[in-house]
Amino acid sequence: MNRFYKLLFAATSMAPITGAYAINQFIDGQIASGIGFIILGLSLMFICWAMLIFAARNQQTEPLYVVEVGLSDKEILAFLIAYLLPVLSRDSFDVLANPLSGFFVLFILLLCVYNSNAFHFNPLLAMAGYHFYEVKTESGIPYMLITRNTIRDKNYATLVKELSTYVYLDTGKPPCQQTSS
Repeated sequence: MNRFYKLLFAATSMAPITGAYAINQFIDGQIASGIGFIILGLSLMFICWAMLIFAARNQQTEPLYVVEVGLSDKEILAFLIAYLLPVLSRDSFDVLANPLSGFFVLFILLLCVYNSNAFHFNPLLAMAGYHFYEVKTESGIPYMLITRNTIRDKNYATLVKELSTYVYLDTGKPPCQQTSS
């Protein structure tokens, strides 16, 4: 599942681009193709949501003990600017007139995100309330932790689900839950 999740993370991070192209199409009076881009974007949102639910229910849970934390949310601004480029450069690139060019650009973006493990800029997850942290364990290996929690302590411990190599989804539960009687 690792490569599949990795591919889905990369693909779903492209959803805002479909919104930019939909706006272009509506501005140009091409309502049907604009609606098509909206449907594609909504489909990517659904896939992202379904992927997280599937992972939360089916992936094996394991503890993660963090000794160093760094916030990765800060890089999202640069990628959001990149998402706006199709709107800003409307006259220079028409994805419908040159669909092969459009698919090529999206393929290159997808390939770059997939190979660079740059999942921390997925705006769909950010909109759903997730934060992205680069964490290190005692072994010194860096991991990407996707969580709804705000981590304020470098000695963070939680149960996680592995989404991809070096990418974990926080379950929000501590590794050793104490039960009171």
